[in-house]
Amino acid sequence: MGRYGGVDIGTSSVKVGVYDESGRRLGFERRPHPTIRPLPGHAEQDPNAWLHAVRGCLTEAGPLDGISFGGLMSTFVPVGGDGVSLGMAVTWEDQRRPADLPDTVPTSSYRSRSDWFRQTNPDVWSQSRWLLLPKDYVILGLAGGTIGDVLSWNGVLKLDGSGLDPDLDEEARSRIPTLGPPDATVASRFGPLRIGLPDAVAAVVGCGLDTNTAYSISGTSEVIAILSDVAESSRDIRSVVPLCGRWLHAGPSSSGGMVLEWAAKILTSGDVAGLSHRAQQSAHRNPPLFVPYLSGERAPMWNSRLKGAFLDLEADHTTDDLCFAVLEGVQFAVRRLLAAVEGSTRVSTQRMRGAGGSLSDPFIAQLRADRCNRMLEVAADPETASRGAACLAAAGVIEKLEETASRFSASRLVYEPRASHFADERFQRWFRGTEHLTASAT
Repeated sequence: MGRYGGVDIGTSSVKVGVYDESGRRLGFERRPHPTIRPLPGHAEQDPNAWLHAVRGCLTEAGPLDGISFGGLMSTFVPVGGDGVSLGMAVTWEDQRRPADLPDTVPTSSYRSRSDWFRQTNPDVWSQSRWLLLPKDYVILGLAGGTIGDVLSWNGVLKLDGSGLDPDLDEEARSRIPTLGPPDATVASRFGPLRIGLPDAVAAVVGCGLDTNTAYSISGTSEVIAILSDVAESSRDIRSVVPLCGRWLHAGPSSSGGMVLEWAAKILTSGDVAGLSHRAQQSAHRNPPLFVPYLSGERAPMWNSRLKGAFLDLEADHTTDDLCFAVLEGVQFAVRRLLAAVEGSTRVSTQRMRGAGGSLSDPFIAQLRADRCNRMLEVAADPETASRGAACLAAAGVIEKLEETASRFSASRLVYEPRASHFADERFQRWFRGTEHLTASAT
């Protein structure tokens, strides 16, 4: 029976799972890598930490019949012609923007980053041959070739795939690697490498592909995605990629695990489990509200200037109440994002499939079901990005991906929503508060 590896290069760690042909997990390893924040608004990573972690995990895994990747997006590293990085990678969390960049262009986009490197690091820019995404850099280190998948680079391609975004000048275009389909294969000593998928798309595949379902992928950030027959993107949801004959609309939020970890450090003993425990002790009839835009917000706001805030704070509120407000605020941000993705796809969903991050906590999972008013099915195996990547390795070609995903998807825990006028009223107050903060940040 075959053995297939799924590599997930995420914001906080590299994870490698090994699966057999039925999708049963045979082994798993996680190796963390730090985000370095030398100054406010900076978020950098050492690209060689990704490469060393992946190489070490694959060495431990032994010979594999196929390997594929789920890779972190909106994170770029300048690379010289010799294949060596020329400095730190700038991650999606970094808030630095080049001068004169239109507000309509996301800070973490390729256009923004290429302009920023050119303006602030002209020596690095002149020495660079490529500006690569994390999995592109890792594949270069493992296989010696530069190739990226068209889904991960969809932000620089026209929607119909006919060419590059005309807003990119020739210098920026020249630093994009050769692009191929996700099932393109390169040889390595670890086994054949399929270049893979964006990490959020890999996580959706690992949950099992279905229609009329919203996918809720939790990690350092939150992603909501829906498969649809609609090809055009909306103003609020800008990532639309072809997948198994349909179109996956995906909205990445900046408000998720990063916010919960921040709150856990200042309000509890330091972990999200402690935050959840304290939130469950909240007994106030009207706890405060929390706006979780600590690093601005991507979808559906696309405003890096947004700030977080507690709203309706009263003298008798306790630490437990603040913990509850933070957890609830993240769920409200997900609810707002869900509405935007449903609007983009013209699909009204009745259920969500979730995986990863804080959804492993039953209290948080139930709170998401309640505040989004959707049945929530949470994958029993939270590592759906590595599972989805391995699914592509086992399928071999995109045409077989949906069929393979049906047997690779993990079993699920079901949370039924508890309808509440109180929750709806709180969401409306929260929404009005975010609108006020948005107006202040423009």
